[in-house]
This record gives sequence, structure tokens and C-alpha cells, in this order.
Amino acid sequence: MLTISELNRLHIISIAATVISLIIYIFILLVMRNLFEIGDIWKFTYLYKIFAIVMISWFPLFLFQVIKKKVDPSDYEKIMKTVPRGIINT
Repeated sequence: MLTISELNRLHIISIAATVISLIIYIFILLVMRNLFEIGDIWKFTYLYKIFAIVMISWFPLFLFQVIKKKVDPSDYEKIMKTVPRGIINT
């Protein structure tokens, strides 16, 4: 099962799932042309609506992750806060 922290890493499985989803999406657009107005997809109003839906679904997860990181940082982050900056080569 994936956790929120694993979604930040790029895995071959996530790349394959994205490519397969895109192929299925394009296939459905081609097969069901009469149900979709393909010319309207690239209009600003359509893209704006998609952007709004994506932001509404993504932002709560992002906000939860930021709050969780501030309230309960990982052990690594706790240790790195205590280490003097000169010791680390960053």
C-alpha cells in the first residue's frame, strides 16, 4: 500500500501506470468521438476547469503533508535539526 511519502518518489510502476492511463484516455477519446467535443478540450475554459479540479483534489493532501511534517517530523529530520550546519556538506 502506498503512503503519501512514497508518492514523492519516482517509481517505474508509477510511470507505467501514468502512461497506461494516458493511452486508455486517448483510446476512449478516439472510440467515443460522438460523446466528447474534442475541439473544446484545448480551450482555456476547459483547461481552467481541469486545473481547478486537480488543485481542489491535490491541495488538501499537500496541506496535510506539510502540517504533518511540521507537527511530527521524522526521526531523520529531528536529528538533522540538531546537527550543526558546518558539519554537513549541504
